[in-house]
Amino acid sequence: MNSKPQFHRASDLPVEAERLLDALPTLPKVALEVIRLVDSPFASAADLRRAVGEDAILTARILQAVNASTHGLSRRIADIERAILILGLNTVRNLAIISSAERFFQPRREAGRFRSLANELWRHATTTASAAKLLAMELPEPHPYLTSEEFYVMGLIHDVGIMAELYGDRDRLIDALERVQPLDDIARGEGATPRKDLRVFELELFGVDHATLGRRLCDRWQFPAFLLDGVGFHHAPLEAPEAEQIPAMLISIADRVAASAPGGFADDLPSTEIDDEELALIGLDEEALDRVRYQLQADLAPAPRR
Repeated sequence: MNSKPQFHRASDLPVEAERLLDALPTLPKVALEVIRLVDSPFASAADLRRAVGEDAILTARILQAVNASTHGLSRRIADIERAILILGLNTVRNLAIISSAERFFQPRREAGRFRSLANELWRHATTTASAAKLLAMELPEPHPYLTSEEFYVMGLIHDVGIMAELYGDRDRLIDALERVQPLDDIARGEGATPRKDLRVFELELFGVDHATLGRRLCDRWQFPAFLLDGVGFHHAPLEAPEAEQIPAMLISIADRVAASAPGGFADDLPSTEIDDEELALIGLDEEALDRVRYQLQADLAPAPRR
């Protein structure tokens, strides 16, 4: 199992880590308002409609989702309040987080090495999200309080801490990435020297790793509690609170499945191997994992030209 992350209370993060967070763009105000409303026992669909109506991209995403879920109806749904009632408050909140994550990982004004690395991280984020959803759908029984869509969201933002480092100090992050030993070069077998992955260099440079930084960022953004532990413990799921170990392990496995896909991002992993014991913790086996890998590969394959 991977090493325990360096957790800190919100008030005692190293100064360098706080500086990184302070340099970040703020979450869109519409997303913050949607999250606040969903958490409020007094909010209504009309309240959400007014908030969502200020963001054309989120409005389009909600309408796209509701029409995909009601495929076969004679008329398309164009009323945002009706769409919110059909989808439910949690789904609308998840869509707001997804929309915000896409903007955070894909800033329009950046170019050069920043953009190429951000694109690489976004590809890994979406692949991990898809793998997490597929793994959740393979669970022998549905998770008691998380849907497959919420596992998707968790997978999508699991490496948000690396993006925080990219925004806050791109030069030092890029230097750290260049120092990571490629997985193909590491020695195997008993007695082999463990690989120094990105997290080793993050601790040297920033005082925390990206999992800790990402967890704190999710807390700042008032994301739901389940996302905080999924992000914060995805490299050490057995260190999570007992109730959160299965979700954290599922994201950890999804991360490695995505990293082992063609073009996958593996710089923050000591290896991409997945143990039978890890699969057993979430109730899966090698056959289920093979089905996920196969479906993920099919989903990632480019559509044939017509």
